[in-house]
Amino acid sequence: MLNSMDKENKQSLISLATSLMTMVLNICIGFFISPVIVRDLGVEANGYAQLANNFVSYASLLTIAINAMAGRFTTVAYHRGEKEKAQKYYTSALIGNIFVILFLLLPAILLIANLSKILTIQTTSVIDVQILFGLTFISFFCANIQNTLNIATTVKNKQYLSNAMIMAGSVVRILILVILFNSFELHVYYVSLAAGIVSVLSILGYYGIKRTIMPDIVFEAKSFDMSAMKDMLTSGAWSVVNKCGDLLMTGFDLLLTNVLIGPIEMGILSVAKTIPTHLITLASTLSWNWNPKMTKEYANGDIPQMLSTIDLSAKVSMLLVTVPTMAFCVFAPYFYNLWMPTQDANLLSVLSILSVMAYTMLTGTASVFNLFTITNNLKLNSISYCIGAVISILVSVLCVKYTSFGIYAVAGVSSIITIIRNLIVMLPYAAKILGLKWFAFYKYVVINIGCSIIVAGISFAVRAVMPLSSWFDFFVACCVTGIISVLCLSLLVLKKEQRKALLNRVIK
Repeated sequence: MLNSMDKENKQSLISLATSLMTMVLNICIGFFISPVIVRDLGVEANGYAQLANNFVSYASLLTIAINAMAGRFTTVAYHRGEKEKAQKYYTSALIGNIFVILFLLLPAILLIANLSKILTIQTTSVIDVQILFGLTFISFFCANIQNTLNIATTVKNKQYLSNAMIMAGSVVRILILVILFNSFELHVYYVSLAAGIVSVLSILGYYGIKRTIMPDIVFEAKSFDMSAMKDMLTSGAWSVVNKCGDLLMTGFDLLLTNVLIGPIEMGILSVAKTIPTHLITLASTLSWNWNPKMTKEYANGDIPQMLSTIDLSAKVSMLLVTVPTMAFCVFAPYFYNLWMPTQDANLLSVLSILSVMAYTMLTGTASVFNLFTITNNLKLNSISYCIGAVISILVSVLCVKYTSFGIYAVAGVSSIITIIRNLIVMLPYAAKILGLKWFAFYKYVVINIGCSIIVAGISFAVRAVMPLSSWFDFFVACCVTGIISVLCLSLLVLKKEQRKALLNRVIK
C-alpha cells in the first residue's frame, strides 16, 4: 500500500509521463504540417499562424488575472478543508471567464475585419488570414472555459487526466488535418480549424473529468463571491503585469519583424522558433506538473518537503530538457537541411540557437519560479519582467534600425535579457521568499551549465562519427546522443536515492 507521499510522487510522475507524450504528439503535428505550408503557401504563411496565436496572447491579458490564481486559491482552500471557500473561487472564476469572453467578442470581430490595415499581408489571401485569426480566437475562448474546469486536476494532482484529454485532442486534430490536406485545396487556416473543432469538443471532456474527480465542488451561481473574485484579481493583477512582460519579451518578435523588416523575414523567424518554442513549452510543462504537489506542501507548511520536490523537479528537467536542447543546437543545420530544404539551414540554425540559449543554463530553475505563484509573491517578478521586456524591445528596435544585426537581434536580445534578469533578480528573490541564503538556487544554474557542456560534447562526438544525410541517420544519431547523455547525466546529477526512486516509479 503506497503511503500518502509515495502516492503524490507517483501521480506527479504519471502526469510527467503523459505530458511528454502530449508534447511528442504536438511536435509531430507541427513537424509534418509546417514544411507543407512553407512549400505550398510560402514561408510567410507559417508566420501568420504564429502571429495569430500572439494576438490571442494579447487578448489573454484580460483573463490571466483570474486564471493565473484561480487554481492556486482553490487548491489551497480545498486542502485546508475550506470546501465552501474553494467552491466560491471555482464558481467566481468560471463566471469571470464567461464575462470576459463576452466582452472580447466585439474587439475580436473589429480586429479581424481590419486585419489588412494592421499587418503587411502580401502573397497570402487576406480572407484566409482573417479566417485563421477568427478560428484562433474561438479556440482561445474555449480554452478559458477549459482552464476553469481543469482546476479539478490541479486540486487533485491528477494532471495526467488533463494530459490524456490533450493527447486525445491531438489525435483528433491529426485525423482532421489528414482529411483536410488530402481532400481539399490547401489553406493557411486548416491548422486553426482543426484546433477550433477540438477546443469545442474538449469542453465536454473537461467537464466530465471535473464531475468525476471533484464532485464536491460544483458551479452554483449563488456561490459567486466578490471577495473571492477580489482575491484572485488582486493577486492576479501581478500575473497580468508578468504576462505583459512575457508578451513584450517573446510575443512581439514576429510583429516587430513583420513591421520593421518584412513578412518573409517574419516567416523565417517563425520557422526558426518552432523547435525552440516546443523546448520552452516542454520546460514549462515539466515544472507545471510538480506545481500541485508543491502547492499542497506549501498549504500544509511542509517547506523542507517542498525544497526536496524542487530539487527533484529541477534535476528531472535538466535530464529531459537540457539533453534535447543541446542536441538540437549541435544538430540544427542537418535538421533544417532535411526539414526545410528550400530554406537557408545555417540562418535558421543561428536564429533557433539565439531563441533557446537561455535554457542552456536556466532549465533547472523552472520549478523554482513556481514559488512566486504558490506563495503569492508576484510583484517583484512581474515588475522586473516588464522592465526587462521594455529594454528588450527598445534594444531590438535600435539594433534593427541602426545596425546590420536585423533579424538576429530580434531573436537573441530577449534571450540575453532573460538570462540577466533571472540571474540577478529572480533567483535571489526566490531564495529570500523561503528564508534561504540568496545564492541557494544558483547551484542549479552551475549544474545546468555543466550538463549543457557534457551533452554538447557528446553531440559533437556523435556528429563527427555518424552520417546525417537522411532522416534515418538523423534519428539514429539523436537516439544514440539521447541515451548516452541521459545515462551520463543521471549518474552525475541525481542522488542515489533519487535514481532509485525514479526507477521504481517508472517500473510501477
